[in-house]
Amino acid sequence: MDSSHLHIAPALQKPMVVVGMATNPQLRALPQVDYSTVSAGLDCQFCSSACRRDAVHPPCGNIHPEELAKATKEKLDAYRGESVSALIPLYHPDPSRLKRCLNAVARQVDEIVLGLDGAAEYPEPKMPFSCKRVRSDQRLGFAKMMNLLARHSTGRYLLLLNDDVMLDRRCVRNIKKSMQEQTAVVGSLLRYPDGRIQHGGMLWRSDLDAFDHRDRFSRKPTIRRRCEMPTVTFAAALVRRVAFYSLRGFDERYDCYWEDVDFCVKARQAGWKVVYEPRATGIHEESQTSARLPTGLRGEMWEAGKRLYLSKWGRDA
Repeated sequence: MDSSHLHIAPALQKPMVVVGMATNPQLRALPQVDYSTVSAGLDCQFCSSACRRDAVHPPCGNIHPEELAKATKEKLDAYRGESVSALIPLYHPDPSRLKRCLNAVARQVDEIVLGLDGAAEYPEPKMPFSCKRVRSDQRLGFAKMMNLLARHSTGRYLLLLNDDVMLDRRCVRNIKKSMQEQTAVVGSLLRYPDGRIQHGGMLWRSDLDAFDHRDRFSRKPTIRRRCEMPTVTFAAALVRRVAFYSLRGFDERYDCYWEDVDFCVKARQAGWKVVYEPRATGIHEESQTSARLPTGLRGEMWEAGKRLYLSKWGRDA
């Protein structure tokens, strides 16, 4: 690999390595930095501001090309394939539920990255496979944690997954089939444990002044084929890595509501497609993740997310 085309801004809390953006052979790796890699051809938006800020002491002078090239090649090899990284944020998870979630997804993906968000102790279920663990002593919330987990992943595709979702055994295979050209996001059909539909895509409802799930509480989905959708839930959704980084990930001003809707609108505005795939299915024990937050706080976060969304996009996005 030509290491002269590696570029980084260590001023960022978790710097992104961008391949093909700049030339600077005077580099030295820093062991405490997470050198996550983005495939060539993207705008260097993540680190350009830090580079300008540190222009007197160019950040590129801190990385050795041979050391960085080795780590970069591993990730780029993964991007060229069809690998999937499951990103699962955790906040005081129930051990038995987490184990069911992991058992359901493990054989369907190439990598599992767990985000341990804001707690001193976490269950460590004994599993016949390994998981990466990314820890934050302070609670970050869904948007910030997912951005962090994406930086620690290697897959070409990112499976964003709640720990209260149990995927059916062919879910990932079916959802990948819908990841066609210019598709950024593919959502899934999720049911409650009793078989009723929890999510069959999303639509704006003027009577609620908010997005709502299609077919909620129904037994049969009204949409039976893959189709484009304004937005889908990210309780179980596949996102193309290149799209995720080109869109700069989640807006971290959101906490744990409305960030998936915001991302889907942002993707469509940028020319990407958002798709719903009813053949990709799973069971969702809805709100088990957010239920661990105080009731009043959940309502405040939902309203704050809605205000931010409407200030950005209005009601007709």
